[in-house]
Amino acid sequence: MKSPGSRIMARLPRVHVERGFLPPEEHAALLAETLEAQALYQSSTISRYEEDMTRVNGQVDPSVRHSHVRKLPKAFREIFEAKLVSLQSMIEATTGVEFPAERWFEIESVHSGDGALFTAHIDTNRGPQSSRRVISAVYYYSRTPAAFSGGQLKLYSLDRSGSITVEPEDNTMVLFPSMFLHEVLPVSVPSGEWADGRFSVNCWVHRTD
Repeated sequence: MKSPGSRIMARLPRVHVERGFLPPEEHAALLAETLEAQALYQSSTISRYEEDMTRVNGQVDPSVRHSHVRKLPKAFREIFEAKLVSLQSMIEATTGVEFPAERWFEIESVHSGDGALFTAHIDTNRGPQSSRRVISAVYYYSRTPAAFSGGQLKLYSLDRSGSITVEPEDNTMVLFPSMFLHEVLPVSVPSGEWADGRFSVNCWVHRTD
């Protein structure tokens, strides 16, 4: 029989899936704005920790994270923040994580083209920080019908003994506790066209320490 500690470590993350996250007109406006913003996307970066726990930001390593990212315009950031707050009670009940009283939102827009991926990682920071991510959220959108395959979100239990996989459905927001290991599986875009890729908006709810 597994010990209580082992059972806790083997638990899968509690995930909230919100389909139809944006009203049709906002979803269409976001997609149209995104398709016009290709030139604003830059290679995604990662952070690494040195042996002394010093955090090094801004490194490009396509073998770990291969995608392109940009800052989402303020009007859309406000839409996402307001929508997340409106769903707060439901998100807390499903994920088991409360929205911090003192919080702020980190939001970015991501394009995942052919060969895109993000290997297994966690979203929480290590070492001394002024704030920490407690809830992670990914909003998926694309042309329809989708011209890509793959790009699923795979989440692991704390001991990596189990996992769940979530499909990147159009106009769907997926939320989960930031402490759980997760990865983005490789994306395939047969046409190679930028506009046929998988688009997403990454959101994090930070707790201010």
